[in-house]
Amino acid sequence: MSETLPDRGGILLGFLTGIGLCIIHAVIVLASSDLAVVIHGLRFFGLVQFVYMIPAFLILLRRRPAMASGLAIAAGMVALANIAFAMMG
Repeated sequence: MSETLPDRGGILLGFLTGIGLCIIHAVIVLASSDLAVVIHGLRFFGLVQFVYMIPAFLILLRRRPAMASGLAIAAGMVALANIAFAMMG
């Protein structure tokens, strides 16, 4: 049963899923009571992002390729934002 499911939201749904995962990640980091965890969590946000984005992308790539594309777009945008903030400070 290697049939792909029909695409119902496509790229937009994947993009929104990716942004949602990043928001959840940011809330978890900022909710930490330890300042060192918050500082390191924000510093390595992009690196930690790959830990959950790559498996999510690979799973979606098999089942919903358009949604996987949207997730990759969101991950790329967040990675670019991380690079921009790192260059500023």
